[in-house]
Amino acid sequence: GVSTTQSRAALSVGADVTWPFARRFKTSTVVLEPIAQLVFSPDVKQIRVGTTTAGAPVYLNEDSVAFEFDETNLFRANKFPGYDLYEDGLRANIGGRASVLWDDGRRASLLVGRSFRDTDNAVFSTTSGLSQKQSDWIVAADAQPMPGLSLFTRARLDGDSLVVQRAEAGANISMKRGSGYFRYLRDRSNPAGRPVENVDLGGEVFVSQHWGVTAYGNRDLEQNAWVIRDLGVVYRDECTRIDVIYRREDVVI
Repeated sequence: GVSTTQSRAALSVGADVTWPFARRFKTSTVVLEPIAQLVFSPDVKQIRVGTTTAGAPVYLNEDSVAFEFDETNLFRANKFPGYDLYEDGLRANIGGRASVLWDDGRRASLLVGRSFRDTDNAVFSTTSGLSQKQSDWIVAADAQPMPGLSLFTRARLDGDSLVVQRAEAGANISMKRGSGYFRYLRDRSNPAGRPVENVDLGGEVFVSQHWGVTAYGNRDLEQNAWVIRDLGVVYRDECTRIDVIYRREDVVI
C-alpha cells in the first residue's frame, strides 16, 4: 500500500452578536435573545479520494459521517465535528431564543434559526440541509415543567416547503427510587435513502437500597417490530455497580 501525509490549515474570522431583552413579571422572567454570527474562511482544500459515477468529487470523510445539522452546531464556525472536512466561504448564522424562567425552578425555551452563505457548498451532502445558500430551518425547544421531569424536541424543516426533514422528541424522569427516558426519532433525510422512525424507552427502578431492575426497548416503527429488548438486574452501593442483562435482538429486513 501507499502511505501519504498531508497537512492543512483552516483559518476563520468572524463575530458573534447577541442582544438579550429581559422582562420581569410577578413570578417569572421572560428573556428574548436575537443571535447573529458572521464568519469568513478562505477556500479549504478538501481531500479528494475519488469521484462518483456522475463525476462529482468524493471527499475524505471518516470523522463526520454521523453529522446532523441541529441547534448544537447552528452557531459553530465550522459545523463539521471532526478534522476531515472544513466549512469555508462567507456565511451568517441567524436565530432567536425565547426563554421563560419561573421563580420555583420551572423553565422553558424555544430556539429558531438558519444559516445563509454566499454560494452553494457541495461539501455538505444534499440531505444535510446545508448544501444550498439558504439552509433548512432549525427549531428546538426544551422545558422542565416540574422537578425531576425534563422534555425536549428538535426539528429540521425544509428551507422552502417547511416539510419536516428530521424530528426528535424525548422526556427524562428522575425519582428517588429510579429513572426513565423516552426518545422518538423520525428522519426522512437519511443519506441511505431509507426512512427512519423509531422509539427508544428505558429505565430502572430500585426495590431496595442496593437492588433494582432495568429495562430497555427499541422499536422500529417503519417495520412495526421490536429491534432490541433488554431486561436486567442491577446491584449498586457506594463504590460498585453491577448489571446483569438479558438482551434479545431481532434483525429487521
